[in-house]
Amino acid sequence: MLVTLYDVVSRLPFALILYQAPFLLFYFQVTVVIHLHNMLAVIHDHVSPPNKPEPSLTLQDYNGQQLSPAIRVYLPYNLTAQEFLTLFVSSSETKPGFTFPALQNWFSRLLQNFKLQDQEDHTFHKHPYRLHEIDVQAVDWFWRGRPNQEDRLGFMKIQARIETESYLHSGEEKERADWIPGAVFLRGGSVAILVCLLTSTKSQTRH
Repeated sequence: MLVTLYDVVSRLPFALILYQAPFLLFYFQVTVVIHLHNMLAVIHDHVSPPNKPEPSLTLQDYNGQQLSPAIRVYLPYNLTAQEFLTLFVSSSETKPGFTFPALQNWFSRLLQNFKLQDQEDHTFHKHPYRLHEIDVQAVDWFWRGRPNQEDRLGFMKIQARIETESYLHSGEEKERADWIPGAVFLRGGSVAILVCLLTSTKSQTRH
């Protein structure tokens, strides 16, 4: 149910009431205050959702391979562009930064799979899938800033935008792109399950 302004003010710290009292009436005119059981919530419905930020960096080349299209990368607050690039190495003799090879392994294998679409007999040769964006939504550090120890990255959550160019589908009047889910959870080496899909037509083919 909707509570009164007095009920809300009675729950505010004394300092807030003392110094911000002239603004309370205006403040609660643009919010909805709901009290359900043991929870008090203030819904700021006047606040519009933020626009998508500009990309932190754009990947244009990887190991001598030009990336087309260039891949936009969005990073969270606790991962800088320099730290992100440290996770990629150009030589097999160099290890990725922060003892976290998972990002490079995922990225390299994804590009290898995309390369297979160049073959004329590939299912997606006519309308190949491409990686357009990497949105690193969150990272968790095992530790960071310890004296005489390399920072260690633990987990990374990615939303990748993987889709084709827009084209006209059979029976449709408007062009649209095909896409595949791009949610990726990366972590270090651990126990995992390998799932193999065997096609009904080619028993030796595995995916």
